[in-house]
Amino acid sequence: MSKSKVVYVGSFDPITNGHLDIIERLCRTYEHVTVLISASMQKNYLFNLEERKKLVQKSCHQLHVTVDSWDGLLVEYVKKNKIKIIAKGLRNSRDFDHEIAMDQTNKLLYPEAETVYFISRAELTFVSSTLVKEIAALHGDVQKFVPAIVEKELKKKFKK
Repeated sequence: MSKSKVVYVGSFDPITNGHLDIIERLCRTYEHVTVLISASMQKNYLFNLEERKKLVQKSCHQLHVTVDSWDGLLVEYVKKNKIKIIAKGLRNSRDFDHEIAMDQTNKLLYPEAETVYFISRAELTFVSSTLVKEIAALHGDVQKFVPAIVEKELKKKFKK
């Protein structure tokens, strides 16, 4: 096992089983995992930052992770917390294209940081927070895609 600290960053609106799979794999690979909930100016969130943080904490209760939030540049967070490894999950080529641009930008801002990529398991490649929210909004069953606590909170958000 590497003795490194790693940060896994995302909006987690909401956290999905795909996210959890990557978090579990990070826990097996790194000594200290921080799940960082970020704010993006490009997104409209269903869950506010505190709600997302609580959902991640409850979903990861059995894992040894730190859950934190940040509304600034990722490179500033990793500098402040002396983290050199940024983990990103990839589901498809669209994710790859976006993450490569982010990695190149982060490299210019903080050359000491490295980004590692974890590929989603085949059965989870189609699962996204956007898809989950759409199914929930139409009162469909999201049980296979999210932890039970998230399913419960989605039902509250979209009750008839």
